[in-house]
Amino acid sequence: MHQEEQKKLEVMAFESETRIASLEEKITATLKEKEEVMSINEGLMLELEGLNETLNTSSTELHHLKEEIYALVSFFCKFS
Repeated sequence: MHQEEQKKLEVMAFESETRIASLEEKITATLKEKEEVMSINEGLMLELEGLNETLNTSSTELHHLKEEIYALVSFFCKFS
């Protein structure tokens, strides 16, 4: 009976080691995926910042153009 219990414990130990190895592989893969996602996220953030700057510049330019158009319309209305 002692040998039978020993065998069961050995089987459980082997199964536990196999499970641990599998979990370690999953953790390693998940960490690699996380690093890749973080890198992509960083690239997207930089791109978003660039687009935001472009939008702000365009908005400022549009505001100036509207002011110029208003000034021209006001100027021409004086002579109408």
